[in-house]
Amino acid sequence: MTLPGDWEFRYSAMLDIIEGSPNDFTVFRQQAPVASDIRITLGENMPPNAIAERKTGNSLIPLSIPTEYTGVCTDSVFDDTQQWWTVHRNGTMMLRSDTKELQFTASELN
Repeated sequence: MTLPGDWEFRYSAMLDIIEGSPNDFTVFRQQAPVASDIRITLGENMPPNAIAERKTGNSLIPLSIPTEYTGVCTDSVFDDTQQWWTVHRNGTMMLRSDTKELQFTASELN
């Protein structure tokens, strides 16, 4: 099934027999373990949801001790969401990390 660009697949209890992308997916009915309706939830396409949490320190970033963040980014079950962190100083990127956790010491980044 191909959906209009502003709609996406959200959920189905039969996810094991559905493949594709958020707006273009196929239901493999012959693989269903039972003969019944296959319910699928659709919704308007929303941007990914990114949540970050600071694991160390308070509201200030200390210069000489490590600061650590953790995060998670979620989207449609069919999206391959990539998460990364960047640390900038006056508009210049000082660090990039392609991990779910970020740890840095500000003094080491000047």
